[in-house]
Amino acid sequence: KKPVDKETIRNLSKAIVIAMAGLHAKGFVHLDMKPENLMMFDGKLKVIDVDGCVRSGSKIAIQDSSISFSPCYCAPEWARFLISETDGYIMAHPALDCWSVGMTLAELVTFDAILKPTYAQFLRNAQSHREASFLFMEW
Repeated sequence: KKPVDKETIRNLSKAIVIAMAGLHAKGFVHLDMKPENLMMFDGKLKVIDVDGCVRSGSKIAIQDSSISFSPCYCAPEWARFLISETDGYIMAHPALDCWSVGMTLAELVTFDAILKPTYAQFLRNAQSHREASFLFMEW
């Protein structure tokens, strides 16, 4: 692994935060922010996979299969909702993206997949990615 210089980390971190702030300012919540959903295009950072964004303030039902998430990046309150046994809903709010942005920045700074090794352990013992995801989020 080649170390990334501080200036590059600072610039990328700033671009990530500004991109998410822009999305939130337009009234959307991403809900699946992770390094894989960031791309460089003509030297500029772009957030992708925005087709899964929801309006801030909208109700998300537990049964809504159109909502994507990544266990290693979803906020604790989002994980609690996903593994709850109720048929309730959660309000989409920009705060649900804050944890994901933080995890993404932590991985940028450390150049390491922080929670993925733990998830991989659950995956080895599970029958499917779905089962591993829920076991991981319960952890």
